[in-house]
Order: sequence, then structure tokens, then C-alpha cells
Amino acid sequence: MIDLEIFGFCHNCCTTGKQYRRLSITKSGADAIAGTKALVMSLWRVPALPTVLLMEHFFAKLEAGVTVRTALTEAQNYLQKATRSELKESKLGQEALEERGKDKTDPPFSHPYYRGAWVYQ
Repeated sequence: MIDLEIFGFCHNCCTTGKQYRRLSITKSGADAIAGTKALVMSLWRVPALPTVLLMEHFFAKLEAGVTVRTALTEAQNYLQKATRSELKESKLGQEALEERGKDKTDPPFSHPYYRGAWVYQ
């Protein structure tokens, strides 16, 4: 039995390993989640780079031993509060900021659109 499925509209948040799988939304994907212990899914399509930032923190928290619910909440909080200067410290963060273009909102991903799509069931 799979411990956790990541099921979403984003096609960029791939994971590896025995415990986690990422599925795109298809009938076969829906069939595959039957019997899964936990499900994290997106309710709408989210831009790839903010999603990868969120998933990077989500899996780091899981590997640190917190629960799925706590890992998702902490990853969502990170995405909401990460400032431009904090994001510039990583290559992925820099790419996410470049994708935002001229928008100088700080924190750049504070809008619920970026984190609110992800739910735990």
C-alpha cells in the first residue's frame, strides 16, 4: 500500500522513492489512489515553480519526521512568507522570481492562489 499520493494539476512536482508517487489527473491516476493512506492534491492548476518550492519544503519536512498534515501546513506557510531576499538564496527561488517578471510584491507568493490549492485528505 502506498503511504502518500501527490495528485495534482501540476506536471512538475515529481518525486521518487517507494513511499511517494506523483500522479497527473487521469482515470488511471484516480484508480491508483484507491487504498492510499494519505492524499495531497491540488484543487486547481498552480504555476510550476511556486509548486516545486512548496513541494521541496513539504518533502523536507516529511523526511524530518513530521506528519503529512504538518508538513503541508509548514510548506504552505513557507511559501506565503518567503521574502524576495530569502528566495534569491537558492537557484530555484531565483527562477521563481524571474518567472514573476516585473511584479515586485514581497513576499512574492503570499497570495492564497499559490498555496491554497493544496489540500490533505
